[in-house]
Amino acid sequence: MTPAPLNPAQRSAVEAGAEPLLIVAGAGTGKTRTLTERIRHLIDLGVDPRSILAVTFTNKAAKEMRERTVHAGGEVAPWIGTFHSFGARFLRKHAPLLGTRTRDFTIYDDGDTMTLLRRIAKTLPGKVTAATLRNKISAIKNGMEQLENLAGNPSPLAAATVSAFGAYEEALATNNAFDFDDLIIKPAQLLEEHPQLRERYQNEIGYVLIDEYQDINAAQYRLVRALVGERSHLTVVGDDHQTIYSWRGSNIDIFLAFEKDWPQARVIRLEENYRSTKTIIEASNAVIANNRNQIEKKLSANKEEGNPITVAEFYTELDEAAWIAQQLGAYVQSGKGSAAILYRTNAQARALEHALVRARVPYHVYGGVQFYDRLEIRDVLAAVRLAANHHDALGAERILKTFKKKRGTPILEALLELDSPTPTRAIDVFLSASHYAAHLEDTFDNAEDRIANVSELRNFAATFETITDFLEHVSLVQSTDTRSGGNSAAGITLMTAHMAKGLEFDRVHIAGASEGTMPHSRSLGSEAELEEERRLFYVAMTRARQDLSISFVHVPSRFILEIPEQYTVTAGQRGSRRLDLDDEERYIDVLW
Repeated sequence: MTPAPLNPAQRSAVEAGAEPLLIVAGAGTGKTRTLTERIRHLIDLGVDPRSILAVTFTNKAAKEMRERTVHAGGEVAPWIGTFHSFGARFLRKHAPLLGTRTRDFTIYDDGDTMTLLRRIAKTLPGKVTAATLRNKISAIKNGMEQLENLAGNPSPLAAATVSAFGAYEEALATNNAFDFDDLIIKPAQLLEEHPQLRERYQNEIGYVLIDEYQDINAAQYRLVRALVGERSHLTVVGDDHQTIYSWRGSNIDIFLAFEKDWPQARVIRLEENYRSTKTIIEASNAVIANNRNQIEKKLSANKEEGNPITVAEFYTELDEAAWIAQQLGAYVQSGKGSAAILYRTNAQARALEHALVRARVPYHVYGGVQFYDRLEIRDVLAAVRLAANHHDALGAERILKTFKKKRGTPILEALLELDSPTPTRAIDVFLSASHYAAHLEDTFDNAEDRIANVSELRNFAATFETITDFLEHVSLVQSTDTRSGGNSAAGITLMTAHMAKGLEFDRVHIAGASEGTMPHSRSLGSEAELEEERRLFYVAMTRARQDLSISFVHVPSRFILEIPEQYTVTAGQRGSRRLDLDDEERYIDVLW
């Protein structure tokens, strides 16, 4: 199939001169195609493919770009890959310059890093977890925190972080190893500290092209500056409206400051959306227009007007989930197209999975495991089973394996002492006896999400009077009969809105769009964080090609209220989403 011709804006970006180029590419405007066509155009002009460096953030995107540029340069191809793969290749050549590494170094994954930091944590005064140290050290390496500032901070955590950082770096050097963060920051440091090496790379690399520039962090920015220097052959493409990863270091200010960093820069906007209907695009434009910190642009839809957006209100999450399962189940079974349910936090998946199983609708969880297959949920359920059935050897075995014999034995004894407990009583005894929250914090980087999952399970368990009924319902959900095996075309895809970036579906449902959830309650006190939450909602909306629906419980998200009424129809138990006196009182409950 022959691809459609480039539109005028895309053509301008592809054929732009050697000046610094910022391509502001809205959702669904063909940014990847534009960037790869620019690479092909440079090669057609006679640029040596070996002097072209194209960098993106994921292996999937890099693979797609390589496939689109294959054969463009004959037998010689440009280098296309991720920031981390470039850093690894760079260090394989130049690691000896650090004085402590050889070219055959090891790259430590998260498991290796956590093992090393657990050993270091045991040598530090006070109680600090390996997961906390991992987050702090990563923040330092990615430029989110400054080691010098922590050194002058009198807090115990700051002192522990400074000590751990030195010990950790020394251990990595001794083991001839780098962690993933080092693959970015160490090349940047070497280029900054060795002028001849920097000049060599700036001479060899004539063109640097960067995809998803809105996701760049401080360490990656340092690497880019060192590679490009004062030369002008830099092209970046991205969309500030889709900057949603500040919690892992992405800095929207870097994207917005491009023209300041490169004063001769040219800016080209891609604003023609080929993905979504006019209704979805106009509604999304209205929502994101409420952000102040952005590059002004307004998408226009290449498609027809399409169906209105359905906004539905429900009294409980269970009612909401049942309605979603019914609506999307019928859609998928009709064969009309692909469908996805997006939500803010993983804990929201429990009610949705339960409803889909009861409705016998195939589904799979994208980029993760089903709720009841998660490690922390299986730990808690093992304890509940043992409390109900003292002969459950597998439950006892799991607890002893998780906590080892010394810590696990008192937990078993506490559970075995229970007589006819309720589900919540069994869960509470396990959580207390095992100090489970502390265990998660000491073991995992994402302890907060795991604790939220456990809380969600306990809330669900509270709706049952007996453990037997509770476990019977859980067993139904754990059945694999209705799961699609990872093929989104065979059922409904469930994922967080963060995971959905870069994907698209014929129909999308945004679940749990309530104030305090989306936007999350933690973001309500900061304008910057609230604007990122709005960008996340925008990303969720613009994943839909044909149909979009949104639901909430109790209090509608302020983002729903920013959608002009002419683009919506209402559904659900309440029938109206407009802000009235009752809604104002409910907002007061959330905000105060």
